[in-house]
Amino acid sequence: MLWTSKQLLFLLAGFALNLMLLVYSQDDQSGFISIDCGLEADSNYSETDTGINYISY
Repeated sequence: MLWTSKQLLFLLAGFALNLMLLVYSQDDQSGFISIDCGLEADSNYSETDTGINYISY
């Protein structure tokens, strides 16, 4: 199958748009609740990769 330059440009533009949306969607996680099951009572830690603080009561 031979691709035309118009088809390749459309494919590349779609790929770039999807990549930008993926990066943008991971920008700010504030306001979301993350759950770490199994965390001992009255303990806390900060996830180094995401910077999320986990607190157990």
